Amino acid sequence: MEQKFERQPTNEELAENLELSEKHIKEITSNNTRTVSLDSPLDAENPNPWNLLDVVASREFSELDSSLYTESLRYDISRALDTLTPRETEIVKLFF
Repeated sequence: MEQKFERQPTNEELAENLELSEKHIKEITSNNTRTVSLDSPLDAENPNPWNLLDVVASREFSELDSSLYTESLRYDISRALDTLTPRETEIVKLFF
């Protein structure tokens, strides 16, 4: 909408365009808080190598992400193999 109006849209315009109440738009925009970079240091006064990403990062999420990636890859490979003839599928399986 900013590009269309060449300015920041009003709450009324947003409400009309999104088919929401103006009150709801005000609530949403009032919750808009300052963003913080994950690369920012934890303590600006005390220089150390730690940043927010070091604190937020978790092995548990990394393992979950890895397992989802593997599952997705298996599914995509299976779909690709289904497009081949049985002989071609066997050749690809033996090669890899």
